[in-house]
Formats: sequence, structure tokens, C-alpha cells
Amino acid sequence: MAPFRGLLPFFFDTLSRRTLLAFILPAALVSYFGSLVLAIGLLPGSHDWRSTTISKLALYPQNNPTYGWIASTGIALAAGFIIPFAGYIGRRLRWAAPLGSQIGAGIFRIGAVGSVLAGVIAYHGNSRFPALHTLLARGSAFALGAAMIVFWACALRGRFGSAAGKRRYGPVLIASWSILVLSGPSAAVLSALEAAKRFHELAGLYEWAASAIFFLFLLSSALLLPE
Repeated sequence: MAPFRGLLPFFFDTLSRRTLLAFILPAALVSYFGSLVLAIGLLPGSHDWRSTTISKLALYPQNNPTYGWIASTGIALAAGFIIPFAGYIGRRLRWAAPLGSQIGAGIFRIGAVGSVLAGVIAYHGNSRFPALHTLLARGSAFALGAAMIVFWACALRGRFGSAAGKRRYGPVLIASWSILVLSGPSAAVLSALEAAKRFHELAGLYEWAASAIFFLFLLSSALLLPE
């Protein structure tokens, strides 16, 4: 067990703000958006980012049989990199809501691990696991969105449910989280609804928007939550 003890702070404890901002978050951003942009650039044909879902870049190998692994690998790596944010955010909200912060951190980890699995399964999803990738991708998006809502509720409780002298969460954090939490999960839901239609003109647009909002949530968490 000794070789794995060094991984415990990464998965279950909390890393420092400097580590998250200098390494973890940039690595996640490059892995996710960099791999997707590269996969789009290597596509043999055109790519309509407004209507084509992100999963299509990795899930259906016939669209990009040579370089489809790039997007699936990037998604899996990015999901692995965001796991430490569960402990980082949860610990800093524990003062306001001990149980709620643990629930939010647990849901966040489930969503991140689900995204890792969705990325791993994605490349062969069309032939071997026709529905599993979609199930994992939507389930992980739901879990990460739910975790954002739980964390937001914990921060609101700490801001408005305590005495004025004990408020530890500033108005900038509350305002930014309120905007991101109300818009991010909504974009994810709209993307799922669009994808369920026969003609889903804006499914890709909503997915890109939800992804960007989620990473902004992580950035604001690292910058604005008190040490």
C-alpha cells in the first residue's frame, strides 16, 4: 500500500491553490479543449461545432478512424485531473455545511470518474459499447452539475445563514457561482434535450458552453474560496 499513499492527497485530500492553478487546472484545460481542437483539425471533413456533439469526435471511429483516440484520451485525462477539486472545494465549504460539503465532494468524484470511463470507452463505443458511452457521459455530466449545485447551496448557507461576523464567502464568489451554476447545468440539460431530437441543431453549442462554464466554476473555486 505504501506506493499508493502518495496518491491519496490527489484523490481524497486537498491540494494547495498554487498547485491547482499552476498545474492541475492548466493540464485539464489543455487535455480537454486542446485534444478536441486537435481532433477537429485532423478530421478528414468539415465539423459543425454547433450541431455535432463532442462525443462524436471520439465515439464514432468512422468519423475520424485515425485520430479519434486523441479526443477520447484527452477527455479521460481531463476528467482525471479535475478529481482533486472535489476535496479542495469540499474542505473549504465544510465550515458552512459539514454534511452538504461531503455529499457535494462525493457526487463530484463520481462525475469525474464517470467522465474518465466515458473517455476510455469512447473510442470503441460504436462497435462494442453502443449505449454505454452515452450513458456514462450523460450521467457524469448530471453528477458534476449536481455537485456544482450542492457546493453553491453550501456557500449560500455560509454566506447568508450565519452571523455577519462569521461570513467567510465573499460576494464575488457568491455572485460568480450563482451565474455559473444557473447557466452551466441548464446548458447541459439543453444539450441532452437537443441530442434527443432527430435534428439537433444546437446540441454541440450547448455542450461547448456547458464545458466552458464548468471550467470557469473550477477556476473561480481555486481563486475565490478562502484558504
